[in-house]
Amino acid sequence: MDNQDAKAARKVTSARGIAKAIGTVFSADVLISIVVMLFSVTLARTLGAASLGLYAEAFVILILFEIIVDFGSDLYLAQRIGADTSAAAGVLRLTQRVKFALWSLLVLPVLLFIFLSESRATFLLFAIPTFWVPLRSYSGSCTAALRGFMTVRPLALVQSLTVGAMHLLAAALLLLDGSLLQVFGLFTVFELLRALALHRALTLVMLDKVATRPPTLSSYFSSFFWRDVAPLALLRRNAGRAGINVLTTAVTRAVILLLERLVDQLAVGYYSAAARFITAARILPGAIFQILLPEFSHRLFVNKPTHARRVFAVASIVGIVGSLCIMLLAEPLIIFLFGEEFRISITLLQILAWRFASLMLMHVLEAWLLALGYESGLNCILAVELTIIVGGALYFVPQAGLPAVAWVALAASVISVILCAVLVIFVKARRKKGPGLETD
Repeated sequence: MDNQDAKAARKVTSARGIAKAIGTVFSADVLISIVVMLFSVTLARTLGAASLGLYAEAFVILILFEIIVDFGSDLYLAQRIGADTSAAAGVLRLTQRVKFALWSLLVLPVLLFIFLSESRATFLLFAIPTFWVPLRSYSGSCTAALRGFMTVRPLALVQSLTVGAMHLLAAALLLLDGSLLQVFGLFTVFELLRALALHRALTLVMLDKVATRPPTLSSYFSSFFWRDVAPLALLRRNAGRAGINVLTTAVTRAVILLLERLVDQLAVGYYSAAARFITAARILPGAIFQILLPEFSHRLFVNKPTHARRVFAVASIVGIVGSLCIMLLAEPLIIFLFGEEFRISITLLQILAWRFASLMLMHVLEAWLLALGYESGLNCILAVELTIIVGGALYFVPQAGLPAVAWVALAASVISVILCAVLVIFVKARRKKGPGLETD
């Protein structure tokens, strides 16, 4: 590493550099969330609830397809490049090969299903998301790689400009009596532009940091690209990371699905109104995780202290203060945004507010454990959390009503943090202050 690269590394890995990186990712995610919310409101007001529901279903299917095609590759990219930037070209080539192969297996049965159904709604729900997946998948790889390099400013700029412009233009199209199909067509163009822009940003970063380029489209047809490394090895290696993605999604969606079966759609609406604020607040823990995973991986790789204990202390303070603020502001927030008919959601939000603190702590612990390669332990903890949510909801909701599910979700989250902390203590004791684990 030359002096310029070393200086950049010191700047990025300093406390101030980490804080700036988290702030950059957080600001971009907040901006994107606001624009997406404005688009959703415009869609509901112009095309109605049915079209909003169709749009939401299409994105649920898209997320499902992305989880299948990704199979933990983006977590692996951020972790592996964060640990050793010289491995960037190799891991990018390997993960793109795996993603392309998984998408090829997915696309044929989906197209057959669409052909047999002969429905416009089915086309919107399955065909368009299926062909978005390669573009979004490559954008995800570039995003993970840029985070691995701890180069988040160009990433935030590209994401904010492309995603923001995409949703603002889509909202304008709807106000001009555009259709949902036209909106999806616009999204397709911008997904392509986003993938190209992220590829360009990653190319510049890799040329600067490691003097090489990421794989291009033409490399898909190179025999070297397909003979480089067997994809089955990466699939086996990424099974734990894929499990984390699946279980995290299940934990997030489980309460809504259970309420729909155990109570009614009205209860789902009340709970969703309260949970929406926690979903918005998750942006900060998510930004912290995105930065800490490659940073912890790098520090452990080069045998430097992670300062995980200090990070955990700061996350605890921010989490407690944030949860207290959400709890105290629950009533004005619910009444102002949803109205008096959602007053029952106030109690739910006051309970769920403390999930923010648990999420702050959980994401720090997850980043540290993933950097060490303890995916199996995290999967067990997430499975326990999902079991508590399902079992607790089935037992307590029929007896205690809607507030019980909020208490169950909170209890499951707190227990997960405790189990993660116990696993961290076990790992540290096992390693006996091995290289890179000094936290003070």
